[in-house]
Amino acid sequence: MGPYLLVARTRSIDLHHIQTALQPTVSNTGMPPMHHPFSMTTFKEFSLSNAVAKFTHAYEIAILAYDVIQGLFRYKVELRLPQAQDHLGPRLTVTQVGLYPLGLPVHTSSASGPPTPSYSPTLGTETPTPTVSHTHFLQNLGHLAHGTSSGAVSRGFLSTFSIGAQGLRAIWIERRRGGVSREVQVWSHSPLQKVLPSPAWVYRFGADCEEMEKKVVYTINSYDLRDDIICCAFSESRGIIALGNRLGNVRILPID
Repeated sequence: MGPYLLVARTRSIDLHHIQTALQPTVSNTGMPPMHHPFSMTTFKEFSLSNAVAKFTHAYEIAILAYDVIQGLFRYKVELRLPQAQDHLGPRLTVTQVGLYPLGLPVHTSSASGPPTPSYSPTLGTETPTPTVSHTHFLQNLGHLAHGTSSGAVSRGFLSTFSIGAQGLRAIWIERRRGGVSREVQVWSHSPLQKVLPSPAWVYRFGADCEEMEKKVVYTINSYDLRDDIICCAFSESRGIIALGNRLGNVRILPID
């Protein structure tokens, strides 16, 4: 992507010129860092796809960002880099295009107008088990009602996740609250939207944001924390999934 550095931070995405980033006291470019803030979120981890060239000097990157309380957010980052004869600086556009909710604040709806948000900013604490209410699923904020395999809406937290090199598929490991099972869940991008989002969803996240539909492909019962899956990787083209646990063992899932 030329002499530029994309930095994903807890509450923002920044674009720096590489020379300014390496030598902050000496700036020969005169370009200040570009800054896109995230509101009402505190991200713990990120996973980035490769930079895909859309046309000359234009790139697109898919990002998964994990908020321990709220869930997994998917963003589309578009970069337009200046050409030699272009006097304008680079352009950075960040759009939220997906969400896998874990514990979002409750919204109320009424027939007279759009729902009124009733959330407060998320604090930057790494709480191991989310305690936020999950009743937003019962209010049709999310149409998929992601729950356990038994249909309940109690949620847990993610131990690891990864997005593919092309940004079209993703994998994450979810552990249920008070349980010993770890679910290996996958998501694939579909150009066709299966279910229209509710007005409350559009009001909160926008029309471009879809609820990420998971598919459970493997379940592991872990009675020992040493068996917890803490890293994962996969091949978008071949479908091979590799899981690594706290003991350092690697497991390759069979392909059906």
